[in-house]
Amino acid sequence: SSKFYIQRARKKLKRFKNVELVSDGIDSPDIPGNYYDIITINYVIHDISPGKRQDIVSKLAEKLNHKGKICISEPTKISHGIAVDEIRNFFSGAGLNEKTFKHNRSRYTGCWEK
Repeated sequence: SSKFYIQRARKKLKRFKNVELVSDGIDSPDIPGNYYDIITINYVIHDISPGKRQDIVSKLAEKLNHKGKICISEPTKISHGIAVDEIRNFFSGAGLNEKTFKHNRSRYTGCWEK
């Protein structure tokens, strides 16, 4: 569950004072624009209805400060996941540039910069 992963992340990141963990509300985050240096998204985009994905990615991109990054990891299996081309289209459509990526048969991991 999200609660489990938030607790796990909180434990790993406890030495950092400027980390904020958010586990809900991806479709309407109550966060000011130009706020974050880095947003990480792990195995979430593929579970959002296809018609809402671009809007959500665009809203998240607005939350980044200048040169801010969104780093994501998504499953890419046909049976459960999202195609790499779709991921790239959503993030480039939000005005972000792919800086790093890895892709194998089952997962895409990448960082996109504003």
